Amino acid sequence: MNAVVAECKQLEVVEVPSMDRKTVAILAASPCIRSLTLKGSRRSPCIDGDLLAQTTEAGFPALRCLRLSFCSVDDCVWMAKMMLRSPIETLDMSGCPSPTTSWQELFQQLQSAIARSSHVRLRFSDALMAGQVATTSIKAADLEPLFYFENVTSLLISFVKDLRPDNALLKKIADKWGHSLRILGFKPYDGVNLQRSKLTLDSLVLLAKSCPKLKSIHLSINAHNTSGVSIDGVRNKANLCPPCSLPPTSSQSRMIMGHGISINGCSDDSSSEEE
Repeated sequence: MNAVVAECKQLEVVEVPSMDRKTVAILAASPCIRSLTLKGSRRSPCIDGDLLAQTTEAGFPALRCLRLSFCSVDDCVWMAKMMLRSPIETLDMSGCPSPTTSWQELFQQLQSAIARSSHVRLRFSDALMAGQVATTSIKAADLEPLFYFENVTSLLISFVKDLRPDNALLKKIADKWGHSLRILGFKPYDGVNLQRSKLTLDSLVLLAKSCPKLKSIHLSINAHNTSGVSIDGVRNKANLCPPCSLPPTSSQSRMIMGHGISINGCSDDSSSEEE
């Protein structure tokens, strides 16, 4: 792979299962790479090899799309340190096993790595590897560096120890990216206890009013913890159809609304069966 990268100076798109760090560093110096996809697996991470003592800070000058699957967050941070001038538009780091502190460092590094004015799509998710136990969860405050970006069009976040966004976080998202946001999702991997959800329909109304371009939402919402906001009110403000309602005996249900918007809602009756 090193030889191929060294010889093919005009490579623009690279998609391979994995790559060693030395090859990644060589690729970072390419002036033409627009898209880099490394698809690893639970058994084989997408970046491997010996740690490098030094890396360039002005790498990937043309990189617009980066997708890393099953890559340690430490390696994601290492990549981000080489992307200080990259015109990134799509950033997808999924299936990344790591402690919470590594995610915090990654978000802070990305604040410097991505051009502030770019329209960017962001997706982050972690995964438990064999024998690994989930520890502390990501907090809403850990996402603060992401608000450095001016024009986020898509934000999808999934963590094993699920991040529980609250109304204040959604308000900040709406205030910051209301003009650009098209997709928003906070997804737990194995089913969240919706009785503990901090989100209410009030925050969904705010999103509907503040984000005119929003096409898709996936949120865990306690539909009974509201200040008198009905689902019909949400639909009317967002100009969505057809009408939807929560089954009164369902502890966990999904409503599919217009424009691909999906919402998780829950009942106060914790003894009822899940659908």
